[in-house]
Amino acid sequence: MYRKAVNYLRGQAVAEVVCTAPERVVNLCAAHGIPFWDLTWLTETSFRVTTTLSGARRLAEVTADIGAQVTVCRKSGAPELWRRCRHRYVLLAAALVLPLLLAVGSAFIWDFEVTGNDTVPTESVLQALERCGVRVGTRGVGLDQDELRNRVLPLLPDVVYLAVNVKGCTAHVQVVERVRPPHLYRDSDVQNIVAARDGLITKIEALDGVTCAAVGETVQAGQVLLSGVADSPRGCRYMRATGRIWARTWYEWTVPVPLETVLKDGTEPVKTRTHTALGFAYLEACADKSAALRREIALKKLTKAQKEALCAGWTAEKE
Repeated sequence: MYRKAVNYLRGQAVAEVVCTAPERVVNLCAAHGIPFWDLTWLTETSFRVTTTLSGARRLAEVTADIGAQVTVCRKSGAPELWRRCRHRYVLLAAALVLPLLLAVGSAFIWDFEVTGNDTVPTESVLQALERCGVRVGTRGVGLDQDELRNRVLPLLPDVVYLAVNVKGCTAHVQVVERVRPPHLYRDSDVQNIVAARDGLITKIEALDGVTCAAVGETVQAGQVLLSGVADSPRGCRYMRATGRIWARTWYEWTVPVPLETVLKDGTEPVKTRTHTALGFAYLEACADKSAALRREIALKKLTKAQKEALCAGWTAEKE
């Protein structure tokens, strides 16, 4: 590859040599330092050889004394190309101007390629870029990505990231769309939030709607906690109540306890132990369930000594 490039730059010629003693021509080329290659024998007295342009002239000179006939069949290379084109001024001007135009034109954007957009139209992305000064014919070298992103993203609410990478004359626009959560309900739906169980409300976070209960209030199952109907100067306004409500609730369960159990220790005969029925340590009557629940909370806040004194007093009073 290197030799071909060098031979093209200094020029080369294909010559046919006819001589009764062709071996003498080869010896003369070697003696006078005439380079040659690609030797092809045509007949016993003629052959074809490739040499340089200057070597073809010297070959004709050194072989004239032995009666050899040298014919140049073809010339090629940079010197020969320059000889043919040196009087074609328009072609030379085009050869000089074209690389300059290519170098200058490659510094500008002539095409756009948008990728990563599934829901956002490509036209919307290109229009946003055009409003920010990036269009066909814009200089692509030295684009400030951060500044461009900060100006384009407010124009595209469904896009969270955008990058413009210029390669040659094409601007590759990479888009990352916003992933929105699925819409679980329609905005026109009207809904209340009601209590699923009886309980005592401890915390309320109302996002939308009218609060119908307060912290510390006892509610029953099915009672409306957040209403989707609100009064306004123009009448009733219907909405979907949204929020979170925490409450303390209670559960009731029954555990059967046998009065007699059989114990086996492996060393003695089977023994039967009798248990007495379980009783109450303290019992107090309340007006309703709400009052009972509030009283239970108050009792749980007592100290251990206060609870023991209360149970002892109730037991003494009972006796």
